[in-house]
Amino acid sequence: MKKIFLLILAVVSIQNSLSQNKNTTEDTTKVNITTSVITLDLSKPHEKSIRHSNNKNKLVVKNRNPLAFNLINGNPFRYRYVLNYNKVNLFTNETFNPSISDLEVQTENNNLDTDGDGIPDPLDESPETPNALSEDVIVAIQKDLKNKISELNISISSFISNISDDDNLNFDEFNLMKDEFKKQYLIYLKEAEDLQKKISELDTVDSSISDSQKEIFDIVESTRVSIEKLLNTKQNIYLLPLDINGDNIDYVEIKLDIYDGENETPETYKYKVWIKGGVKIDVSGGVYITSLFDKEYYTTDADNDEKYIYENDLGNYDFGFGTMVNISLRGGSWARPTLNFGAMFTSNQKFQMLTGLGLILGKNERFIIHTGLSMGRINVLKDEYIIDGETSYDLGTDGNIPHNERFKFGHFFGVTYNFSKPKSNENKK
Repeated sequence: MKKIFLLILAVVSIQNSLSQNKNTTEDTTKVNITTSVITLDLSKPHEKSIRHSNNKNKLVVKNRNPLAFNLINGNPFRYRYVLNYNKVNLFTNETFNPSISDLEVQTENNNLDTDGDGIPDPLDESPETPNALSEDVIVAIQKDLKNKISELNISISSFISNISDDDNLNFDEFNLMKDEFKKQYLIYLKEAEDLQKKISELDTVDSSISDSQKEIFDIVESTRVSIEKLLNTKQNIYLLPLDINGDNIDYVEIKLDIYDGENETPETYKYKVWIKGGVKIDVSGGVYITSLFDKEYYTTDADNDEKYIYENDLGNYDFGFGTMVNISLRGGSWARPTLNFGAMFTSNQKFQMLTGLGLILGKNERFIIHTGLSMGRINVLKDEYIIDGETSYDLGTDGNIPHNERFKFGHFFGVTYNFSKPKSNENKK
């Protein structure tokens, strides 16, 4: 019994060990997909205006890595940006509508001493301040509050006007000013709300007080809209990662249009991010020379009405035109090797198949140098006839030279041009 118990313990221990190993293996197999991020600094150009997350010194990314494009240091108050033919929203859609709780948190420690003189304002809830205010006091408070909110609104408008003249925005200073404007706005909004409560406690209210209170809330709303724009300003703009793996493209084109103010004519900048890795297939056309072509023969008279057969000396090569399918590994480089399959027509309209190797030269305008094996059917003299200048043959009354059409192999050289431009993903958006 004791042995059985020990055996059970051993089996359980082994199972737990295997389970732990399996979990460890599963954890180690979880890997992140590396994204290549190209960062473009929109401020004054410098040697690091474009940065590659993979420490590359050129705009090249691996085909298996998703690609993201990131813009920094822009100024949405002066410029409008269009990226990849889609408008980039430099402002979020956050709504600035502070609640009563926001006002209480903002003002609970201030005692509404907005003048900074250490003396509470007339609306402070204190034993010395009566709950009901006279109309004269309310008019004085309205005038003071209207002036303070107007000054805040003017300050915000002036600040926006100033930063709208800059090429790029200093977000450290911008965030400090934005927070200060928001803080002051909440204080004044709290005063306006409290003043409205005091007015509602009056038995009768003069129309001028109501009109003045409406003007105050109109200015408050105008100020809220301006602050909302500040709060919704984003520092960074980017494209989420694009999946480029498997696409038969050469590069990803990032097009950036920058509109200055209300100008409807943008400055356009294009960035070609070349793809490295994976197979690229394209077609080219050009001229070839081949060692495979029809033989030509002629005859001379011999004795007894027979003929000697001779071969015309046409050289070692013929020429032709054709197309080639080029299969290459993308490298984002100016020169790269390729595997070729194609066909050509020779000068005497014979069809030949071609296969071999090549070298692609160029990126936008590409020439390919080819060499390899040519295959096709050509005319050759029948085996029973010999060309030696001594053996004569009776070719009959028509004198036709007997020949066969055979499938043979040769070699070729060629130069082709890739007529199609390098493909981007521009039309896939």
